Amino acid sequence: MFYVFQVIYYICIIAGITVICLKHTKNSDQINKQSILLILSAAIPLGINTLSLAGIFRSKATLTPLFFGFSSLLIIIALGRYGLLNINNIAIRDTINNINSGVMIFDINNNVSYKNKYVESVPFLASAADTHQFISALSAASGQTVPEDFSSVEIGVGGQFYNLRQSYCENQRGNRVATVITISNVTEYHELASAEKKLSLEQERNRIAQEMHDSAGHTFTMISSLAKMLRFEAEKDSPDVSSMLTNITEIDGLSRSGVTQLRCTINNLRDDEFMTSVTKAVQTVITAVRGVETELCIQGNEDDRYSFCIREMYDNCRETVTNALRYSEASRIDIILKFLDDRLEMYILDNGKGCKKISEHNGLRGIRERTEALGGTVRFSSIKGEGFNTMIKIPIKEVQI
Repeated sequence: MFYVFQVIYYICIIAGITVICLKHTKNSDQINKQSILLILSAAIPLGINTLSLAGIFRSKATLTPLFFGFSSLLIIIALGRYGLLNINNIAIRDTINNINSGVMIFDINNNVSYKNKYVESVPFLASAADTHQFISALSAASGQTVPEDFSSVEIGVGGQFYNLRQSYCENQRGNRVATVITISNVTEYHELASAEKKLSLEQERNRIAQEMHDSAGHTFTMISSLAKMLRFEAEKDSPDVSSMLTNITEIDGLSRSGVTQLRCTINNLRDDEFMTSVTKAVQTVITAVRGVETELCIQGNEDDRYSFCIREMYDNCRETVTNALRYSEASRIDIILKFLDDRLEMYILDNGKGCKKISEHNGLRGIRERTEALGGTVRFSSIKGEGFNTMIKIPIKEVQI
C-alpha cells in the first residue's frame, strides 16, 4: 500500500507541475517566480524519493520528511512574498482580455507575447506573430505605409477606422523590454463627425432661408410700399415731383441695402451698427416704414441686462411689421416695449383687416422659434376686421458672476 500511495502521490505531483507549465505556455507567459517556487516545492520531494527508491541516493537518515518540510517552506514563500493566485493580476488580466479595445505586447525579440480577445477578432491582425508581420498586415489592409516606430496612427479598413498607439516599457536601466500597442475602433466618431457635418449644413441652409425670408421680405415690402405711393402720386393731375424724387431715392437706398443684406446673409455676416440696444433696433425698423402711421411707446428703462436679445427682438419686430404691411392693409401700427425687472415685453398691434384663423408659416414660425430659444413665450391673436396682435415676453437672464 505504501508503494501504491507513492505512485498516486507522484502522479498528482507530475500532473500539477504539468498543469502549471502548460498554463504559462498556452498564455505565452514567462514562468514567474511564484510558479518556479511551486514547481520546486513539488519537484524536490519527488526527486529525492525517486533517487532513494532507485538506490542512486543512499542515506542512513530518512530525508523525505526534511524535504517535505523544505517543500512547505517554498510554498509559504510563494504565498507570503509573491501572493499565490494574486487576485489583482487575475483581475487586471481578465479586464484587459475583455475590454472593447485591442492590446498587443511584443517582447524584446519583437515577438508577440500577449494579445487579448479583441485582437483575435480583428481578421487582419489575428495571425501576426511578430512586429514585422504586424506592420505588414496593417499596411496591406489599409493600403497605406505604416512606419514601425509610429506613436499614433489611424487607418481605414473595409469601412472601419482604427486608431493605434504604440508605447514602450523599460527596465530600471532604461533598456526597452517590451512594446505595447493598443487598438481602438473609432468608426463611431467618424460617423458622428459626418452626421454633425450634415447637421451643420442643414442648419446653415435653414439659417439662410430664414434670414432671406426676414431681411429680403422686409426690404421688398418697403420697396413695394414706396412704389405704390410713387404710383399714387404720379396719377395725380399735379404730381409732387419733389415727393416722387424722395420716394425714388428711398427705393434706391432700400435696393442697395437689400443687396448688402443678401451678401451678409450668404456670408453669415452682420451689419450690427444699430444693434446697441433693443430700443434702437426697433426704431430702425419703424424708420424704414412708409405709408403707414407707426408709434413706439417705451415703458421702463433699458440697461445692459436686455442686450442678450437685441438681434432677436429686431428680427421679430421686423417680421411682424413686414407681415402687417404685406397682408393686413393696416393704416396704423403701435409698438409697445416694456422693460421690466424680470422680463422684456414687446406688443405689436395693427388696425388691419385681421383674420379668423392664424396659420404659422415661415414668418410666424421664425418669431416663435427665436423667442422660445431665449426661454420666452409668444402669442398671436386676431379677430376678423380688428387687426392682428403679437405679444412677446422674454425673461431676463441672470448675471453670471
